[in-house]
Amino acid sequence: MVAHVFPQNIPTRVFAGRMFAGGKWQRIEIDSPEALQIPMQGGTAFGVGSLVRVLDGGSGRQFVVIVDAVHLPYGGQGELDRVKEWIPKCAVVLATAVLGRNQPIPESGIFPVAAADYSKDPQRDDARAFRRRCRFDVLNVLTSCLNNNPPQPFCKYGMLAGAETHTRIYSRDDIIDAIQFWADKGFVSLLDRAGDVQIRQTRDEEMMAELSAYSWDEAAPPVPEATPKQAVAGTPPMEYDVFVSHASEDKAAVVVPLTEELIKRGLRVWVYYRELRLGDKLRERIDEGLRRSRFGVVIVSPRFFAKQWPQTELNGLVALEMADGRKRILPIWHDVEYADVAKQSPTLAARLAAKWAEGANKVADEIMRAVRD
Repeated sequence: MVAHVFPQNIPTRVFAGRMFAGGKWQRIEIDSPEALQIPMQGGTAFGVGSLVRVLDGGSGRQFVVIVDAVHLPYGGQGELDRVKEWIPKCAVVLATAVLGRNQPIPESGIFPVAAADYSKDPQRDDARAFRRRCRFDVLNVLTSCLNNNPPQPFCKYGMLAGAETHTRIYSRDDIIDAIQFWADKGFVSLLDRAGDVQIRQTRDEEMMAELSAYSWDEAAPPVPEATPKQAVAGTPPMEYDVFVSHASEDKAAVVVPLTEELIKRGLRVWVYYRELRLGDKLRERIDEGLRRSRFGVVIVSPRFFAKQWPQTELNGLVALEMADGRKRILPIWHDVEYADVAKQSPTLAARLAAKWAEGANKVADEIMRAVRD
């Protein structure tokens, strides 16, 4: 297998997504290109390449897409940077072929490719699919901005155009078309002619739902939502102490500071912006998070009662309580009083709740006591 020329350089994951092939969903992950040594029959060669992991259930395969030194351009650092941008895009193409069983992985685990056409995208032949992929690459950047701490509601065109996580090579027209598409959906507002945007933080859940429904294999047939798996025997292992259920509008003011406080105190917290990854099936992952969490911290606010996803999560917590008879729901009131909660849910109003107005430390103390009991 190949070896890193500079071992101190730790590759970063530049792409993670799922594809439908062989009758099932599978994930791929691609690392950033690095300088690599290539084992050859007559000795060792050098090149630049990316490691690709094909994840199939609990097992996985991997291979390297590499441009050897002979095929690298001699136009300076700028030319080399363009080749390094092109390699992960080429890796997506090869991963699609491997998953579709149209291309076996070489016994050596190495796919040598020539960089003669690195200035062109390897999959631009289908204009409609290419345009759709660009839109979701841009949406991935937008949702990443909202998941920063603190959330970043503004995004410059340069970040949208130059993100390392892009799976294709896009022109300015491609990026502008994608921005306009999401602006028409109401996810962003254009700020200026340069293409800078303001992201609508209140549309966070809808943006995540759009991403979760996208397959990176445009040839994939429509696939119904998978039924959440039930435990074969007993209760699944509890990997998290608390699941945080909330409306996206309360994320910056309540959820982020509370989550950080709980993590500081050693709790394992499931909250969607930390756990969900590009290509995940939203309902499946949320159901899994609910099943594998000991308690559900519910941020009860006027926004909570107005949104579908938080209500669905609360219903799931109630069902789990009824199934095993154990207390699971830990309500936190934010911008509401007893009468407000009772009007929406008398049973929820009857539970003793912590009040966010008393501060993150006090609320975290209350949660810690409940978890330890």
